[in-house]
Amino acid sequence: MAAEATRKALLTCELTDILTLVVTSHWNRLGVAAATRAALAQAAANVYLRQD
Repeated sequence: MAAEATRKALLTCELTDILTLVVTSHWNRLGVAAATRAALAQAAANVYLRQD
């Protein structure tokens, strides 16, 4: 169980970083605040991980 939790936590961090870059590149031009972009990336990571 601990190994699965660790794997999921690492995947969440990596996925959030990637999605933050994607969200930033698309939404930065629209003036979306950094906190909003980070929240969107975290939400997308959570949705993706639930599909496992």
